[in-house]
Amino acid sequence: MARVCAAWDFDVVPTPETFALLSGWRDVFDRFPLPHSPAYAAFRTIFGWPQIPGGSVLEADYERADRRAGRQLPDPCIDTV
Repeated sequence: MARVCAAWDFDVVPTPETFALLSGWRDVFDRFPLPHSPAYAAFRTIFGWPQIPGGSVLEADYERADRRAGRQLPDPCIDTV
């Protein structure tokens, strides 16, 4: 799971078969969390599992600037991820 997440974090997208296989691995994901992996967070979201506390989420510069300025606009593309 760590290797699949690491590969995806660097743009090697898992195959549909990998998604199908890992969809039954929630106990492994829960036992060995990867809080700083965007791919790990994406797997949990795609599979409908709750997110884990901690970690960090990647943000674009404009998102940080908007937050500092008090503007929190929803991402119009978030539902396509």
